[in-house]
Amino acid sequence: MNIDSILTTITPALIAFALYAITKQFPPSLDNSFLSKAPAWWSRDQETWDKAYEFLAKKYLQYALVLLVICIGSSFIDWEYNIAIGYVMLVIFMILAAYQQRAFMQDSVK
Repeated sequence: MNIDSILTTITPALIAFALYAITKQFPPSLDNSFLSKAPAWWSRDQETWDKAYEFLAKKYLQYALVLLVICIGSSFIDWEYNIAIGYVMLVIFMILAAYQQRAFMQDSVK
C-alpha cells in the first residue's frame, strides 16, 4: 500500500480534524471575529451559546477520532468503496454533532 492510497483513505478524518480546529480556535463572537460574527440575539445568553459551541467542538473531536479509526481500519480492506464510506461517515457524524448541539441548547436555554 502506497502513501497516496493511505492519504486518500484518511482524508475524511483529516477534514474532520480541520473542522474541529476551526470550530475550537475561531468561535463566533459579538465583536468582529476572524471567521464569523455572532448575531445580536446571541448576547442575551452569551454563556450558554459559548458552552454549546465548546460542546460542538468536543463532539467534532470525538467523531474525528472515531472516523480516523474507521478510515485506518478500512485501509486494510481491499475494497473500492473505502473512500466513499469515509465521506458518508463524515457527513453522518457532522449532522449528528449538529443535532446533539441543538439538543444541548434545548435543554440549556429556557
